[in-house]
Amino acid sequence: MASGKELMALLPRLSDLVKREEIQVNKLVTDAIRTKGVKKILTELERELKGLDDIAMDVLSSLAVGRHVLIMGPVGVGKTTLAESLAEILHVSEPPHISRSHATAT
Repeated sequence: MASGKELMALLPRLSDLVKREEIQVNKLVTDAIRTKGVKKILTELERELKGLDDIAMDVLSSLAVGRHVLIMGPVGVGKTTLAESLAEILHVSEPPHISRSHATAT
């Protein structure tokens, strides 16, 4: 029977399991837009936000080519809701923060 030290030696170390890698958020967003398609994204967005098609198209156009977007306007016009909805539709609200060598990314 193996001793406690021998068993511990067989277990992977946490630093071996968790590897920190840079997340290419621009690439995630660009790929998501190309995969899903602008028309489908706008349709899904219209269910939650009415009347922001032109603004949403401007935001998607900028994101699709890897540009940063600054949304400005008065309180209550839907800036945060637009950003949160797009992140949810594009599935980037929960990026793979940690990748593990012995499991799939979370």
